[in-house]
Amino acid sequence: MWHWAPHRGWPDPANPDAGRPYRIIWACSDSYLTRWRIPLVDWVAAQGAVRILAGKWTLLVLNKLIDEPRGYNALVQETGLDTKTLSRCLYNMESTGLVNRSMKSERPIRVVYTLTPHSIRLLELLEEMADWKKRIN
Repeated sequence: MWHWAPHRGWPDPANPDAGRPYRIIWACSDSYLTRWRIPLVDWVAAQGAVRILAGKWTLLVLNKLIDEPRGYNALVQETGLDTKTLSRCLYNMESTGLVNRSMKSERPIRVVYTLTPHSIRLLELLEEMADWKKRIN
């Protein structure tokens, strides 16, 4: 259950999280008991974000689109996925706002996929997660 922690202290204008609900936890680090002030997480939104990343091929396709926009056939060749799997992955990524699909008015019609600002932010978060993983090992 969401609640306001009883020890909020004085509002601090320099703290952007002032007035937000938080939880006080105690954790051991370096043989000392430390008090941490942790903001409460919106778990429904967090589960939705994890569900987007849990797509089996999502990160592979994002990795291929980092350098430049790619056509559908180029993605098929570079990822090694069959057409049905790649189509389903791209459809899911487009519906969640990770890629843009645009059609070029050439003959034959060419479909090009590009990253969106949301996916660029996601890549930055993934880089932070990779750094976190390196620090805990």
